[in-house]
Amino acid sequence: MVNKGEWIIKCDNCQKEYDIAKDAPARLEEVYGEKRLVLEFRPECPYCNTYNSRIAIKR
Repeated sequence: MVNKGEWIIKCDNCQKEYDIAKDAPARLEEVYGEKRLVLEFRPECPYCNTYNSRIAIKR
């Protein structure tokens, strides 16, 4: 099980960071040689309502 509290999404548009929903389907994958949390669906920014990358970043 992945602790989603360790990961955030940074908005591609407004650059604000926000938490990942606890019920969002996600899995750990190797991306660019590093383990990254990849969401199943593109998250929507709660600040500017744009869709963002599915790859989360560590806090």
